[in-house]
Amino acid sequence: MKIITPKQQLQEKLSGYTPIMDERPVLIGDEGGVVDVPNRPGYIYCRDMAGNTIVVWNSRAPNIANLPAMIGFENGRLQVTRVRDVYNVLYPNVPSHHFLHEYGSLGTDVVLVYPEQFMAWYLYTSPDDNFTCKLLRQAMDADVAWELFGTEDVDLTSHKPTDDTDALYVLISVNAAGDVVCTDGDIVALASLTVANIPLVPLGNSPLWAVRLYVGQTAITRSHTNTDYVDLRWSLKRTLNTRTYTFVIGNLATGGIPGPRLNEFHTVERIDSYVTGATSVTFNIEERATIGSAGVDILSSDQVADVDGASKTTPFANDSLAEASWLWVDISNVSGTPGILVITLTCRI
Repeated sequence: MKIITPKQQLQEKLSGYTPIMDERPVLIGDEGGVVDVPNRPGYIYCRDMAGNTIVVWNSRAPNIANLPAMIGFENGRLQVTRVRDVYNVLYPNVPSHHFLHEYGSLGTDVVLVYPEQFMAWYLYTSPDDNFTCKLLRQAMDADVAWELFGTEDVDLTSHKPTDDTDALYVLISVNAAGDVVCTDGDIVALASLTVANIPLVPLGNSPLWAVRLYVGQTAITRSHTNTDYVDLRWSLKRTLNTRTYTFVIGNLATGGIPGPRLNEFHTVERIDSYVTGATSVTFNIEERATIGSAGVDILSSDQVADVDGASKTTPFANDSLAEASWLWVDISNVSGTPGILVITLTCRI
């Protein structure tokens, strides 16, 4: 059987009540001028008019010895309620309990800090030119060596549309060599322009920003209510979503060579080729909807592969390859004895 003493009964009854005390005047600090209570951040000593030293919470007054203040109960805690006869100063105890606002195991009230405030590759409009942007670069692994780049001007003047109500997004990205690349999106009416009109990231590049340009625009602006900037620095590199298809062809002759069937929609990014002999092979790659039927050439003109290699990047005559379509290599010319032909088609999905 549980036995409850009269003291416990009294404590239980009192636990449901909130202490009430009218404001009482005090002087901050004890008789020796000590203000902060050791090992209790946020708590200070005060003296009432009878000379009694009291420990209270303080978030309302500067921690200045002998400063006149008022104390009282708020939210069940005895604390400084205000400063007497002087201006109120908020948050005087931040230095003494700073660890509560710091990231780590002890932080219970961590200060919110957003990475955008410190993130590299920030872009802003130059104060000297309304259509030149300044890019704050960072150190990067440029191909085979680390390089430290400074601030770079990106002049977008030549990218502005000129007809009627036209508008577009210019994609700003950085390639593996550290070069800044500007890619224009489709031109549409300003009222119809959305982020869906931002062009795709060139293969292997990292996206940085998209900037809106339109007819009648006087400057590239950024504000809380209207901005021409779209921050793409959080995006994943598009190389994570690429597919490559390699054809290795011997016994070379003019004609067609069947290839794989695509399992999803592809956007053509690049075609590379070379031959192992000291001559050349001319070819194109078709997209075929059905086996045995004529298709659509990807290249606007045939590529000539030789021992030095050949490459083609955007634009292409046909860069949108449908799901379930087939690839087909058409060889139109074989010069000399080229040995083996190697073709690599790179696409984004």
